[in-house]
Amino acid sequence: MKYAIAFVLSFVVAAGAGALWRARTPLEAPLPETRPTPAAPAPAPAPSAAPAHNHQAAPPPANVPQPVLPPLTQATELKNTTDPVGGEPIRAGDEFSWVYKGFRVRFATERNRLKFQRNPARYLQKLGLEMQGEALAQVDADSYRDARPAVCPLMGNEIPADSDVFILHRGWRIYFCCWEGWWEQFLAEPARYYDAYGLQEQGGQLVAKP
Repeated sequence: MKYAIAFVLSFVVAAGAGALWRARTPLEAPLPETRPTPAAPAPAPAPSAAPAHNHQAAPPPANVPQPVLPPLTQATELKNTTDPVGGEPIRAGDEFSWVYKGFRVRFATERNRLKFQRNPARYLQKLGLEMQGEALAQVDADSYRDARPAVCPLMGNEIPADSDVFILHRGWRIYFCCWEGWWEQFLAEPARYYDAYGLQEQGGQLVAKP
């Protein structure tokens, strides 16, 4: 009997000690779960105001001189009565014309005018026009003398006695064997060919060699 009482007493003591220990040591509360706070979205930029379109032209700045166009140059009327291409007489009211380097040339037909436009140098001597650099000069073609060697100094071919292939140059009719651009080569370096044409410079004039 005394053993039973002793066991009960020991159980009571143990239970009381456990309760006392729990009372003195409070239970730790679990920490609340923390989550990262999402960043607030950046505010959208305010729409920029559209530029106003002004459909009116801006006025020119003050005190700025405006360009002045040069006056139009009138063409010199050759008043040729014969077509330089075909040789036909030009009838009043039926003529065709074209301005070339400041000179108005008249033609009997449209076909002749187109042929002239393709190769003007071929017909200038018939109009009394001399090529001087990029310009033309109206001269007295009847006073020009012949510089016609037997052989073309540029091509080496024979120049026929009745040839009409020539240009007017400083008082002379310079002949070639053909119109295949040799007159252009001559005018690019005329002094190079003077001797072959029997010509020389003397006192600023182009004269025949003695």
